[in-house]
Amino acid sequence: MRLVLVGELDIGSAGKLDEQLRELRTVRFRRFVVDLRRLTFIDSTGVHLIINATTVAREDGIDLSLIQGPRSVERTFELCGLLGVLSFRAP
Repeated sequence: MRLVLVGELDIGSAGKLDEQLRELRTVRFRRFVVDLRRLTFIDSTGVHLIINATTVAREDGIDLSLIQGPRSVERTFELCGLLGVLSFRAP
């Protein structure tokens, strides 16, 4: 399953993504790809959501990977020290 995030992932939109991820877990998808290429902005709430989703996926035996976003989004993860921690892959 591929989720394409568009626009901003911030305090105003993170709840919707969290809800979608929870729904997908209940239908037993075993592999998620979160595509960040169309994101224009991510704040700490969005970063926390991605970290939490990755943690929960690992605990549930789900393969969750991220497709790298634009440089400004990638930079946020870099500043948080998460590029080597989360499962990023090139577009």
